Amino acid sequence: LHTPIGRLGRFLREDAAVRLADTLAAPSWDWIVHRVPEVAERIRIAERISTKIENFSIERIEHLVRDISQREFDLIVRLGYLLGAGIGTGLVILDSLPVLEFIRGLLG
Repeated sequence: LHTPIGRLGRFLREDAAVRLADTLAAPSWDWIVHRVPEVAERIRIAERISTKIENFSIERIEHLVRDISQREFDLIVRLGYLLGAGIGTGLVILDSLPVLEFIRGLLG
């Protein structure tokens, strides 16, 4: 029972995966493009979302907005830390280069 019986791949040509993808990609995509709008219209997604949002309490909406805003603010702060660290590191490196001392001597 623990001995493998083989793999089906050994019976296929090397380009079988590419040929299969080429054969199925266009018809599958056409089917999706034509069927998704029809299905979306049937289940009335916009109406369902609108109904759900209308049923939220003001407190719930405030909580959602506050949570999302806090997450975005935290991300902005972290990016600011990274940007500041990068600029600071760059300035330290530039300040340590002897070329800058030469330029400073020329300028005054």
